[in-house]
Amino acid sequence: MSYSSPVRLHGRKIAIVTPVFNDWAALTGVVEQIAALPDLAGHSVDLIVVDDGSPEKEHSIDWRRHAAIRSVQVVRLACNLGHQRAIAVGLVSALKIPDLDAVVVMDSDGEDVPGDIPKLLAAWRENPDSIIVAKRGQRREGFAFRAFYIAYKTIFRVLTGQVINFGNFSLLPIHAVRALVHNSAIWNNLAAAISRSRIPYVRLQLDRGSRLAGQSRMNFVSLAL
Repeated sequence: MSYSSPVRLHGRKIAIVTPVFNDWAALTGVVEQIAALPDLAGHSVDLIVVDDGSPEKEHSIDWRRHAAIRSVQVVRLACNLGHQRAIAVGLVSALKIPDLDAVVVMDSDGEDVPGDIPKLLAAWRENPDSIIVAKRGQRREGFAFRAFYIAYKTIFRVLTGQVINFGNFSLLPIHAVRALVHNSAIWNNLAAAISRSRIPYVRLQLDRGSRLAGQSRMNFVSLAL
């Protein structure tokens, strides 16, 4: 499914890739917040939603109400591949958009705050050859998730010898997207692929937001896959 707005904004051409698994209500809020961002005026924004085999029916989202978003593409996966692989599919889909300048990767539940996208763009303007990643400041998850996350970071450090303190929320210049989709690590973990690449990246501290609807399905397996 796809929708294209007749409005074409000038400036940078940006795609936003977001995987979704049943979080349609939250996604609706995320899309509305993105479309309402005044700092995106002047940019051309394409939205790529990767439906990761959601068994729940998609909510009715009137994409045409969001003229600030130039186009919307929903990529429907035949089965649930997992969060990280859905992101990888979305990045490959983004490369099909002509003259794209950068891709923003974010979750669809609101915990990656749409209002922080302009901050990623500002950091990119100062570091045009670098990937911009969100280093988490304040976190709002419960104890169980934080325990999973600490275990995940520990295992990552043991296996790779590297410290990871960022997740999926990031801005990838188009040259980085082209390189990363050929990195086998991206199929399992975007942050690992970025860490292992020779592409410079800049950490930008951003607090994690709260879910806009529903409950988190993220666990240790979801973090890794």
